[in-house]
Amino acid sequence: MRCALLASLALAALAAPDHVSYRDHHLFNVRSDQKVSGFLRKEADSPSVSGMDFWMEPMKDKASDVHISIPPEGVQAMHALLKKNNVTYTVMDTDIERSFGAQTAGRKVYRRGRLQEFDYFQYHPYEEIIDWLRDIQAEYSSICELVHIGWSYEERELLGLKIFGDARPGKKSVLTNYGIHAREWLSPATGVYMAGQLLQNYGSDTATRNLVNAVNMTFLFVTNPDGYHVTWTSDRMWRKTRSPNAGSSCIGTDPNRNFALAWSEPGASSNPCSDSYYGSAPFSEAETRSLSNYLIEKGPFQGYIDVHCCGNMWMTPWGYSYTPPPLADFDEQMVMNVRVTEAIKSVRGTQYAFGPISEVIYQASGSTADWAYGDEGILYSVAVELSGSFTSPPSIIGETVPEVFAGYKEFCVVVATHDDARQKHK
Repeated sequence: MRCALLASLALAALAAPDHVSYRDHHLFNVRSDQKVSGFLRKEADSPSVSGMDFWMEPMKDKASDVHISIPPEGVQAMHALLKKNNVTYTVMDTDIERSFGAQTAGRKVYRRGRLQEFDYFQYHPYEEIIDWLRDIQAEYSSICELVHIGWSYEERELLGLKIFGDARPGKKSVLTNYGIHAREWLSPATGVYMAGQLLQNYGSDTATRNLVNAVNMTFLFVTNPDGYHVTWTSDRMWRKTRSPNAGSSCIGTDPNRNFALAWSEPGASSNPCSDSYYGSAPFSEAETRSLSNYLIEKGPFQGYIDVHCCGNMWMTPWGYSYTPPPLADFDEQMVMNVRVTEAIKSVRGTQYAFGPISEVIYQASGSTADWAYGDEGILYSVAVELSGSFTSPPSIIGETVPEVFAGYKEFCVVVATHDDARQKHK
C-alpha cells in the first residue's frame, strides 16, 4: 500500500484500546413524552448516574422510546432516579455483553472468491465486506464498478460501489453512506443487502432493472472503517474515528459533526472525550475529507442518504437550526418524506417519523446531511435512523432492511423524476 502504511498502523496499534467489557450493563427503555423529554435531555447533557449512555435520545415534542445503558454499579441509582421522576420504563437487557456476543455467535467467516456462500443475514467485519465487494463487482462487472473514495486515518480504504445499469447519459445520481458511526452495525449490513439485491435481481426483475437504469447508485458501505474495526476487536460501542486529539488522551472525532456547514455550533461538543466531539477543524478527519471530496469531484449528485441506527426516522435538513429551509425546498423535501415513509410502512406497517432533523430528534451541527444540502446543493439530502438497537441480533436484517429498501427505491424514483433535484439557492 502506501509508504506511510506501516507507520500509521504502528501508531494505530499504540492507540488501540484494551477490550472493553459490558458485562452486567443494563439497558433501560424509557418512555418519553413532552413532560419527560425535558428531564431526559437534561440527563443526556449532565447525567445524574455515572456511566449513563443514551443509545437513543428523546424525540423533540413527540412520544418515543429512549434506550439508556447503565453500568452495573449505577443500576440501582438509575431505578431510583426514574421512579423519583415518575418516569415509565422497563429493563430491556441485564447483560449487554451477552447480547453483543449473540450478534456473532455461530457466524461463518466469508472467504474471498466464494460469493455464493456470502450470508446477507449476518453481520460482517470490514475485511469481509471489502472481500464481498470485490467479488460481487467482478460477478456483475457489466453493470457496476468499484469506486475509490479515499483512505481512513489508519489507511483503510474507503471503497465503494457504483451501480450504473445500462450507463445511459443524463441519469440522476444518488450516493448513500453507511457506518459513519462505527457501532451502528445494522447500517453497513443494510447497504450490503440492498446492493446485493439490486445486482442479483437486475437481470430477472423488470422493476429493478428499470430503476437501476434510471439512476446511478453509489454505495459507501463502511464510512468509518477504523472505528468499525475497533467495534469488532475491542470496544463494541466505539462510535468515533480513531485519530488522536492534541492535548487530550481521548481518541477520535464524531465524523457526523465534522462537516463544514455550521461546524462547532450547538448540537456538537468541544470536548475531545465526548462521543459528539466536532474535531479540531472542519474536515479534520481523513474520512470526512475523503467523502466530501468525492461528492464534490464526482458530482453533481441529486440524492444523498446518510444511514444510521437506530430509531425509525427519515429526516431532512436542517439539523443545526430550528429554522426550516427555504419554503420551496422544504415543501419538496416533505413531499419526498411522505412518499418514502409510506413506502416503508407498506412492507410491514412500521411508521418512520419524518421531517427536519432538529425537529424530529435533536439539534446537530456539522452533519453530513446538512452539508450536502446547504453547501453542495443536494435538495434530497437525508439522514436515516433504522429500526432496531445496537444489540439487535442479525435476524433484524431480514426484518427491517426490506422495509427501508422499499423506501430507498421510492427515494430513487423521486430523484429520477424530479425536474431539477437541486437546491434552489445553490
